[in-house]
Parts: sequence; structure tokens; C-alpha cells
Amino acid sequence: MSEYRPLVKLDMDKGFLKYENSKVHYIRFGNGDRLLIALHGFADEAALFLELKESLENHYTVYCLDLPYHGQTIWQKLQFDPADISALFDLILKKESKDRFDLMGYSMGGRIVQKMLFKRILEVDKVYLIAPDGLETKWIFNVNLMPRGIKTFLRYVLKKPDWFIRLLGGLKRVGLITKFVHNFVLYHISSTRKRERIFNTWNSIGKFRLWPPGVKRLLKEHQLSVELFFGSQDEIIPVSAAKRLNTNMPNIRTHIIEEGHLLVDHKLNQLLKEILSEKQITKID
Repeated sequence: MSEYRPLVKLDMDKGFLKYENSKVHYIRFGNGDRLLIALHGFADEAALFLELKESLENHYTVYCLDLPYHGQTIWQKLQFDPADISALFDLILKKESKDRFDLMGYSMGGRIVQKMLFKRILEVDKVYLIAPDGLETKWIFNVNLMPRGIKTFLRYVLKKPDWFIRLLGGLKRVGLITKFVHNFVLYHISSTRKRERIFNTWNSIGKFRLWPPGVKRLLKEHQLSVELFFGSQDEIIPVSAAKRLNTNMPNIRTHIIEEGHLLVDHKLNQLLKEILSEKQITKID
């Protein structure tokens, strides 16, 4: 969820997928036989997943996409929806001459991955969901849970944010919001470009609405292998969200990392090494 991550200098390919009038930037790395498509969170970009190169590269050929309105992607449509994402998957499958793939999604990317399973689950063998949005997200970070009046208010804020920035500082000083919430909101409304990104993503992500019982039923029916990762100190996606999927589901394994929401780092990299080497994992009771 942050743009402050350093770019790790690693061997990789990069380019663009031409889709309709848009150009979707990707980073490709790894030499594994299996194909993995990775989707980042809000305000991140494809380079985020280079943190995981060491654990993934021998098992997968990895495509990390810059989602619309993010990174170097040039998205010419007013919104994006599941049909657009599915079309991008098809372009990657054709490019790699594959008919099956695995999926990885972090935060907002986790929501998109879950939604895409309803379209593509027969082609998917394994899913990695990292602090995934869509299961249980605190309402202040989830546009789908916001009352209509608050949505209208926030649209106004995105157009005229100066007074709201001062209000945020006051709310933090009196303890009505945490430092994390203050910094998160302030950062993402601090420039016209960032406000446009919020607005465009906001209008699109409603197309990826999820009903957790429906997701669970789909995963149970197809017995899809799922690895769930949560941060024990996450202020956006609580650990309790795991139980919406993993209860009485032996095909779903849950891992708790002593981190906040920014999980894609060296700790996750090490844990993925163990998982991909079929070592013992820890599951929530």
C-alpha cells in the first residue's frame, strides 16, 4: 500500500501488454515451469514482488502487473473490471504458451484474485493471498462498506482536500484516529495525481465485490490449494478475516507473520521458501 519501497535491482524482463487502447506494464522473472501471475495492492506496483524473487524464481515464471492507474501502465478506459483482468491473463497465457497458471494477490490484488477465481478457477492450481482485501476490511479502507453519505463526502474531499488535511491533523492530536490512519489518508490525497488514482480505482473496485461465503464455497467445491498470509499487527486487514475462509477447509493453510499490513518483504520471502520446499507450516486453530 506504499510507494516508498526501494526498487530491488535483480535480473528481470519488463515490457507492456497491449490491450485495446491501453498498455499494461509488467515485470517478468524466474525460470520455473509453472506460471504465476501476481497482482499488487493499492498504490503499489509490479516491482513490489521483486522482494520475493529469491523464493519464487526456481519454481515459477512470474508475471507481475502494474494494475490500471498504477506504475507505468497507461490505462485509457474510465474503469477496469473482471473482464479486463481476464483478458490480460489471456495475453500472458498466450505469450508463455501456457494453459494453466497460479495466482498471487496482495491487499487489493487479493480481492481481484478472489473475484477472478469465479471466472478462471478451472485453469488455476494454487493461490497465494497476502493480507487480502475482500474478506474482512475495516470500513474506512473499504469503499464497498461505506455508507452513501460518506462516499459523497469523500468525493468532495478529493476535489477540495486542504481543509480535510487540517481536520485529519486535529483528529490525530485528540486520539480519534491512529497515526497509521492519519498518514495513510494524508499520503493518498496529497497530490492531484494520487487523488485521481484513488477516484479511478474506487470507481473500478466496486466491480470486484465479494461475498466471503461464496468464495469459500467455490474453493471447497474445487479443492483449490490456497496459502493465506496475514500480519498480526495489520490495521487494515485483521487476522480474524482468515476464519472466513479456512474453517474446516484442509485445502487452505494460514500463516501469521509478525508484521503490519506491508507483508511483502524478507519475512514473507523466507516463509515462501519453506512452503515451496514443502516444509511444515503453521495454521490458525
